[in-house]
Amino acid sequence: MADNELADFGLIGLAVMGQNLILNAADHKFKVLAFNRTVSKVDRFLENEAKGELTVPVLHPKPFSDILTQACRLPGLIR
Repeated sequence: MADNELADFGLIGLAVMGQNLILNAADHKFKVLAFNRTVSKVDRFLENEAKGELTVPVLHPKPFSDILTQACRLPGLIR
């Protein structure tokens, strides 16, 4: 994703359900933001399961509001 492009969907939490939601959205050509409080989990997810998908890592939740195409609800999957 180019720096000037906006994302369609964002999700906080990369446990099993969060990863599957992101992969499903990416399969349907949505540009997806992925955030997890453990940055290494985001890196591992992008290098393996989400490799080649339209998924963008976010290191802090603040950029969500700046990168999404419109205001929306963000699901947070936190255990």
